[in-house]
Amino acid sequence: MKREELERKYGKKLIDKIFDKGYLRGCTIAIIDGAQDIPEEDIINAIKEMKDEPIADWD
Repeated sequence: MKREELERKYGKKLIDKIFDKGYLRGCTIAIIDGAQDIPEEDIINAIKEMKDEPIADWD
């Protein structure tokens, strides 16, 4: 998903925190038409990490 889509779905404050605090380190980001396309699963895992929830080894 593009950042704008993520901000609409999860809120700008949360997405800013995910980006600013390095929760996406190691995730795969595609560049499509010059914009970052981030897998939503990586955002979900970042939210889990922020909440100290378990994340499966394969995620």
